[in-house]
Amino acid sequence: MARIDVTPPSMSILENDGEPIIPMQYVPYNGGAVWEPWWERRPERKRLLVSLGTVKPMVDGLDLIARVMDSASEVDAEIILHISANARSDLRSLPSNVRPVDWIPMGVFLNGADGFIHHGGAGNTLTALHAGIPQIVFGREPIAR
Repeated sequence: MARIDVTPPSMSILENDGEPIIPMQYVPYNGGAVWEPWWERRPERKRLLVSLGTVKPMVDGLDLIARVMDSASEVDAEIILHISANARSDLRSLPSNVRPVDWIPMGVFLNGADGFIHHGGAGNTLTALHAGIPQIVFGREPIAR
């Protein structure tokens, strides 16, 4: 039996136990979407995306997001906060440079971003690598290492 590995070789966690490992390039896919006018990038302003995914805020709470948002007003950038409406209601007021969104197609959106702060999930990590943007992984326990 062969295994398919979509991670870059330097990040692979698969051990060669004699079975073939087939390397493949990761290709982001988030399903279809209707292009929203605000997705258009304004080149004169940096754009950062912050996301803990959909499950982690429900399990671990919003302390980490709240700490990042506390300093968001000091950053000269548009900050897109990917967070569900239910979780968002538990946050204090957000700075004017923060736009909360329930869902965005990460594969499309990260291609126009300048950086990504996230929880370390494999999909987020590999999508940001594919887009070639800097990333900061934060959280108590990243999902993928």
